[in-house]
Amino acid sequence: MILLSIVSLINLSLLISLWRKFNNFTISIDSSIEDQSNTLLARFQKITSSRLRALDNKIEILDQLIKDADEAYMKSFSMLTDLEKRMMN
Repeated sequence: MILLSIVSLINLSLLISLWRKFNNFTISIDSSIEDQSNTLLARFQKITSSRLRALDNKIEILDQLIKDADEAYMKSFSMLTDLEKRMMN
């Protein structure tokens, strides 16, 4: 009976030791995964930021082109109406 108790205590101490090692291992895995996910998130934010800036620049260029085209249209329309008036007189 005493021998069985001693074996049980040894098994219990080994189990506790393995449990502590397992907890330390999972903590290191969790921190490694968290570090990798933070790195990936930072890269994604950098890429999307640069793409959004490029898109914003393209939108500004297109806006200027539309304004220029509108001005050219208004000038040509004005010239056309002046020409029509001259032809009527």
